[in-house]
Amino acid sequence: MPTTTKNFRYPSSTDTANVPRDIQYLATDVDNWITNNPITINGTPVSLGGTVTITGLPSQTGNTGKYLTTNGSVASWATIDLSSYLTSSTAASTYLTISNASSTYAEKASPTLTGTPLAPTATAGTNTTQIATTAFVSTAVSNLVNTAPSTLDTLNELATALGNDANFSTTITTSISGKVSKSGGDIISASSSTVIPIVLKTASSQTADIQQWQDSASSVLAKVNKDGHITATSFIKTSGTSSQFLKADGSSDSTSYLSGTVSSTSGGTGLTSYSTGDIIYASATNTLAKLSVGSNGQFLTLSGGIPAWANVPSGFTNPMTAIGDIIIGGASGTATRLAAGTNGYVLTMSSGSPAWVAATSGYTAPTIGSTLIASGTTVTTIAGLTLTSPILSPTNASTVASVVKGASSQTANLQEWHDSSGNILAKVDASGNINAAIVYNINLQTATSYTFVLSDAKSIVLLSNSSSITASIPTNSTAFPIGSSITVIQTSAGQVTIQALTPATTTIYSNASVSNAPKLRGLGSSATLIKFSAEAWYVLGDLY
Repeated sequence: MPTTTKNFRYPSSTDTANVPRDIQYLATDVDNWITNNPITINGTPVSLGGTVTITGLPSQTGNTGKYLTTNGSVASWATIDLSSYLTSSTAASTYLTISNASSTYAEKASPTLTGTPLAPTATAGTNTTQIATTAFVSTAVSNLVNTAPSTLDTLNELATALGNDANFSTTITTSISGKVSKSGGDIISASSSTVIPIVLKTASSQTADIQQWQDSASSVLAKVNKDGHITATSFIKTSGTSSQFLKADGSSDSTSYLSGTVSSTSGGTGLTSYSTGDIIYASATNTLAKLSVGSNGQFLTLSGGIPAWANVPSGFTNPMTAIGDIIIGGASGTATRLAAGTNGYVLTMSSGSPAWVAATSGYTAPTIGSTLIASGTTVTTIAGLTLTSPILSPTNASTVASVVKGASSQTANLQEWHDSSGNILAKVDASGNINAAIVYNINLQTATSYTFVLSDAKSIVLLSNSSSITASIPTNSTAFPIGSSITVIQTSAGQVTIQALTPATTTIYSNASVSNAPKLRGLGSSATLIKFSAEAWYVLGDLY
């Protein structure tokens, strides 16, 4: 670059010498002026030719890190101390953002740090604007996760476990409110009339009971076994009146089916009044009649196949004169007295006539248990008797096989049935009420027609078919005892109609729209068939 040499003008003490880069001044002039005056050089620094001497500087040499300062008259070296600047509000913008700051320092405003900068780790739980180190963050995350399993230690895993439901608390509260408390007290209500409130479903090949009702000591009071049979101590309708009766569906009915005089075809007698000693007999098929009490001394006989009282035939004389006498047929049928035998004698036949004879050699009066059954004795109590699988067989069809007779004003049970531990399984109380568990057999029929059989009197008949089903009551030739009952349940869509197999012979009574051919109302409906005379049945239940 070309240079120009000019004479230097001595500026005044207040002048600022602006030295252009392209001008070189005489060293002697510059030296003379700088020696006696301050100088400020603006613009890009340049090299000055010759020697420049600055007076007024301290005589000693400053140490590394020192800087030159003055109090206005004397210059000295001082230690750099930026603490007052780095904490002042003006220092941040004045000292750390100057253009000639070293590239090894970061700016205070939004600094970008490189390498591995360090900072003090705050105490866990600190909640200030202090810098959080990776150690602080790691501790906070570990405390948050704590001992959660690996499948639930992230927010995503927790959200997935909650079904990604932002309203999980409301959802679970609503769900729990619809559950039944195990401690009891809740009521299970059907949402509509077509919904079954509660269904208990068995496992495949169920062997345990489906449901049990227990007392506080866990003793079973009643149960439904695997086949759906209900076993309970008794079945009691707690409400209702003496004029009502219990229907098969569990409801009560006060219809006056049995009010007034009930005809024999409806299970009654058709008679309006009775007197002491009257006898009721069948005067014709399905017709009952009353035989008024006879006169003293008369005997009952048959006249034209009808019972009648008759006087003792002329010439008949009662031959008995003492206790134990027996009347036997004598010559030509004449009533003859056989006197009571001697103790130990046995009744036998001698020449075609009954006679008392001494027991033959080796004969011993029989005993029952430890009680001797001797001739002429009256046995009122049998002691020491244990029967194993006894069978009581009446001598003929009109004889009662077994009679248990209570004492006057009986209070104890008339009969009890026990298990091997002595627990009562069933009983007949002093009033003749039977208290026993009722277990029904289940008879499932899937055809579109079915005729009831005698064993159905002890069963619940389930009728199941998608098409209409006809259930027929047979004539009395199928000898259902009077008082037999059959329970019928429709278990599918096919509607069940109950009718007589032979309508001209067997009569059905019901409150259905078609009395002699009632229909079950629909799926789940039931009815009870009750036989009350030889060819007459009541059908009661959910009919239409």
